[in-house]
Amino acid sequence: MLMGRFWQGVWKTRSTYYLFDHQTLITIMKVNALISALALTWTLIVQTSCQKDNAMETAATSETKQIRSLPTQIDPNLIPETQPANQTAVTVNIGTNVGGLYKALPNRYDSTSKTYPLIIFIHGVGELGNGTTQLSKVLANGIPKLLNARTFPSRFNVSGENHSFLVVSPQFKQWPVAADVNAVIDWAVANMRVDQSRIYVSGLSMGGGIAWEYAIAYPNRIAAVVPMCGAAWPTQAQCSNMATARLPIWAFHNNDDGTVGAGITNMIIDFTNSFGPTPVAQKTIWPSGGHDCWTKGFIFVTNCCTIFNNCCVAPFNSRTCSNKN
Repeated sequence: MLMGRFWQGVWKTRSTYYLFDHQTLITIMKVNALISALALTWTLIVQTSCQKDNAMETAATSETKQIRSLPTQIDPNLIPETQPANQTAVTVNIGTNVGGLYKALPNRYDSTSKTYPLIIFIHGVGELGNGTTQLSKVLANGIPKLLNARTFPSRFNVSGENHSFLVVSPQFKQWPVAADVNAVIDWAVANMRVDQSRIYVSGLSMGGGIAWEYAIAYPNRIAAVVPMCGAAWPTQAQCSNMATARLPIWAFHNNDDGTVGAGITNMIIDFTNSFGPTPVAQKTIWPSGGHDCWTKGFIFVTNCCTIFNNCCVAPFNSRTCSNKN
């Protein structure tokens, strides 16, 4: 009778046994099933979350590695020049003796922020002019000619470092003086990024003579002077200025020059060296070639180990050649 009216159910909790009717047992089983389902669902949620976190962490680690593996951006100031400098005509009045000039900038000048060494080139008497309609006469010789032909080196490698030049070639209206050249340098410093510890003056014939005169008057403003068959007649006392300033000098001449005798270069070099300068003033005297020593002189300078590279009058080797030592 009892069995007919009730379903018997036994539920064990820990070590205790309970007797329930059918309906109660069914309810307990449903609750237990629900709890098991919830536990399983929560386990799946936790596992999924962990897997997602691991995936995100792996992705982040991979992204970090990729970022770290990206190449460091190259400083544009360190990229060497590979193309010739750009030489352009500039109409400008500098004092009363200059109406125009040529300026040459390294090809990547506008992509950099650094300063550059500067060469001032002084032409010969045959290239005097008004600086405008006659300016192209300056392209006849020397560095402006090489720049116009795009054969002047785009860079010079010294001790593993690359250096490129600014070049300013003014046209003078009449025979200049040292102050005229100094005014051109002032203009260059004001209008270009010039490394003022590396300013070089060079010239030929009349220009070579003015290079000598500038070096005597302003020896501490320039890093070296390179006269070619220079027409100048300084005294021994005047040459002491260059020696005292320890100015690097390299002069060029042809021994058979009938216009400006090679004896002038020999005299100036001897005068300067009589004061025991460091470095010793240098000269190259070729046996022949007449007045034109500049054609081979500037080719020699730009292609060999000389003034614009890393020898005695090195623009970059301050330990051995700088007049600032």
